[in-house]
Amino acid sequence: MKSKVSIGLVAVAAVAVALLAAHGPAVRAQPVASIALPEPGGSVQLYPGCNNITLTFPDGTASETVVQAVTPAGVVQAMWRHNAAQNKFEGFSPAAPQASDLLTVNFLDAVWLCVRGALPPAPTPPPAPGPQALRLGLLLPFTGDLSDFGPAHENAARLAVKEINAAGGVLGQPIEIVTGDTGTDPSQGVSEATRLVQVEGVHVILGALASGITLPVAESVTGPNHVLQISPASTSPALTNADDNDFLFRTTISDAAQGIVLARLARDMGLSSVCTMYINNAYGQGLSEVFAENFQAAGGTVAAQVPHESRQATYASELAECTAGGPDALAAIAYPDSAGVFLREAVEAGDVDTFLGVDGTKSSAMFEALGWESFDGMRGTAPSSLETAAGTAFQAAYEAEYGETPPLPFMREIYDAVYLVALAAEKAGSTDPTAIRDALRDIANAPGEIVGPGTAGFAGALGLLAGGTGINYEGASGPVDLDGNGDALIGAIETWHVDAASQDLVTDVLYRVDVATGQIMALP
Repeated sequence: MKSKVSIGLVAVAAVAVALLAAHGPAVRAQPVASIALPEPGGSVQLYPGCNNITLTFPDGTASETVVQAVTPAGVVQAMWRHNAAQNKFEGFSPAAPQASDLLTVNFLDAVWLCVRGALPPAPTPPPAPGPQALRLGLLLPFTGDLSDFGPAHENAARLAVKEINAAGGVLGQPIEIVTGDTGTDPSQGVSEATRLVQVEGVHVILGALASGITLPVAESVTGPNHVLQISPASTSPALTNADDNDFLFRTTISDAAQGIVLARLARDMGLSSVCTMYINNAYGQGLSEVFAENFQAAGGTVAAQVPHESRQATYASELAECTAGGPDALAAIAYPDSAGVFLREAVEAGDVDTFLGVDGTKSSAMFEALGWESFDGMRGTAPSSLETAAGTAFQAAYEAEYGETPPLPFMREIYDAVYLVALAAEKAGSTDPTAIRDALRDIANAPGEIVGPGTAGFAGALGLLAGGTGINYEGASGPVDLDGNGDALIGAIETWHVDAASQDLVTDVLYRVDVATGQIMALP
């Protein structure tokens, strides 16, 4: 606006005041009153402290010129008029306001008037809200085919939260945990994820464990709602290309590596033909296919790949199909509840007497129920963790907290996932899921000063971040470098066997896997 506008401004009282020199811009504060101006949309806002009178007009213009006027007592009692000829403001006090007593403001010289003492003290504005506490949703199987895994993984996550909160929490607030039970069922998993996001208001979901649940959750809940999701255990290669808006990550490596190691193990055992019984989801199908491809490439024969559903009363027909060709071994690519049924049936039928296991069937509870002696010497593979000082410390802390050695795969991975989220939130300075996502690769990957878990490790990382130093988290499971798809780049696969005498699952060989280079190297 470039025209002149006349504005009537009635003073508090009618006493002349002296016009003093101009000063610098006043500090803005919260207004305590507002007086309407004749021009539509214009207003005068009265402020405490310096008590600014800010002239606001429909085009949004405002001044950077400040004029102060005070009496010796510090009380403003005046009217103002802009002297256009001399380009200044003049104060005056008629006995009574007249229609001709106008303040004319040239909008080319937008103006603030800063005055003192004319207003009552303003109420203290409420403090700005602090950062919102980080809320983690643990989407785990407490019932269903993987129910053995849920409580232990919750324990590992809660251990990390306890350590972080002991260091002051995230952004000065303790982390909060909300749990959801997938029931090892995709429909229930999606329903629980929806509740965690839309009702509980979690910022991040850790889970699910089963790839067949993680994938639909990512594509129908977390991805569309822009909520970060990190799975510590979902290994299906299908997750790499999920339609997730880059909100799905995992701290374990893909089964593209486990399938290779399982095929090597089968050949090292002298097996020439194998059939697979696989759980009918992304995890089971993906691992079976990678195993078959690599076993056949090494000269072996895959007699059949037979899918099965969870928790059937019997798997007699699936077993008959799998063993019809007389394979040397059956690979159980399944979960404990289902495998516990068909492995028992296989032993009783006697059609096959050599079995291969994977991470889903590496379950002490399952072998306890089946009877250790029937499976003595059975061998298998599973994603594992590299041996690190942080891993040793995690094991000791877990034993001290819960009175047992961490019993299952992927427990270090969920522990590390909590630390990744906490550090990313600190770097972002926010619990907003997108902001955490955007900072995640920065704190997980090189370059940066290497930091680790634990209360002291987390406190040290916060100090580095506060000083502007980049960090590179390496955790209990090893490095957790994340690629553009959210996949872990470095990991470990182990081979294991059943020891009936000690009633234990014993690690035989640990392989370091570099996904970026394709290198799989046995460690001493």
